[in-house]
Amino acid sequence: MDHTQTARLLETVADGVISPLNQTELKAANALLKEICKAEPAVAEKFAERPALKAFLAAAFSLSPFLRDIATLAPSLVSAALREPVETRLAALIDEARNAWKPSSAEESRTPSETR
Repeated sequence: MDHTQTARLLETVADGVISPLNQTELKAANALLKEICKAEPAVAEKFAERPALKAFLAAAFSLSPFLRDIATLAPSLVSAALREPVETRLAALIDEARNAWKPSSAEESRTPSETR
């Protein structure tokens, strides 16, 4: 797949693509996004430029406790997701998952007695 022709940045998301689960979850998601903006100034800049992006992420976090938990644990992942085209990042994650079963070069060089 040629990612250069189809690459889209998350920041280009249209307004109203998804809706939040409810106001309670949306409020929690917005509180998290506020904390992420404090930790990751680049995210705050993107939100200032693209309000639809903030609304999209708030709705996504309201719909997915898993995504919200990941963002809470690693705010830098949100920043990284905004820097790279979606397709490029997904392709890298898929490759990483496909190769996760393979031992690393450090593991290959160890003897069986070293792994115990």
